Amino acid sequence: MTGSSWYLGITKDHPKRQKAAKDFINWMYTSKEAENVIVNEMRFVPATKNFDVSRLPDDLSKQIYRIGTSKNAQSPVHKQYPNGFTNQALGPYIQRYFVNGISWKELKKETSAKYRQLREIQSGE
Repeated sequence: MTGSSWYLGITKDHPKRQKAAKDFINWMYTSKEAENVIVNEMRFVPATKNFDVSRLPDDLSKQIYRIGTSKNAQSPVHKQYPNGFTNQALGPYIQRYFVNGISWKELKKETSAKYRQLREIQSGE
């Protein structure tokens, strides 16, 4: 499992900044200058497939990049759950499961229900 720990997006909240945001994202993913900054200055393993693996500074970074861009790689999903989900549902129900207080099936049922409830409340649907 590998991938980027952050996401970029452009919203309609600031129309005057949309072009600059698009230009920045395009620069970051397509220019050699950005590739140099990401790989050599920031020392990140790129999260996209368009980078030249030979430019990575060490064998470990090259291996992580190859695995991360392969068809078998899975990307983690970060912060895609509703606010409070970890503290109100995931943590408590996992603890109950670990001490044999509930079954795996119950864990999935309860956390799914709490997820839907929190998502509904927070999305206003």
